[in-house]
Amino acid sequence: MSLVKKHGELWPRNQASLRALKEQAGNPLGIYVLRDGSMPMYIGMGKIASRVRRHYNSRTRGDYWDYFSWYAIPSKKHRKEIESLLLRLLPFYLRSLYKQRGHLPGSQRCRPMPDKEGPEYVKRPHLAPKRKKHRK
Repeated sequence: MSLVKKHGELWPRNQASLRALKEQAGNPLGIYVLRDGSMPMYIGMGKIASRVRRHYNSRTRGDYWDYFSWYAIPSKKHRKEIESLLLRLLPFYLRSLYKQRGHLPGSQRCRPMPDKEGPEYVKRPHLAPKRKKHRK
């Protein structure tokens, strides 16, 4: 039994995508993520097609996202737990906009050992290669 039955990632915010979601998946129950580019802005749960359409027409959240991803998850228990995990991964300033905090009932919280040193230094790689200078 797979956890996710169908999914779509980084679908553009437009009427064609909303129609395609309805045609390809119906109105499945699951998790959806509203994104501003690649940054997740909002994570929700429920009937995906109708919830995304509601956000599309929303005056409060409508202008804050341009892509969405969705995951059809039949199990209600798994939907709630996955939503909680995703909410916990959001940056603090986005997580503070939610009324729910993403509780993980039945999970034991483990804390790291007290350490005064902090994390080890990591030399970050350069993401873009340096340009070669052209000689004149």
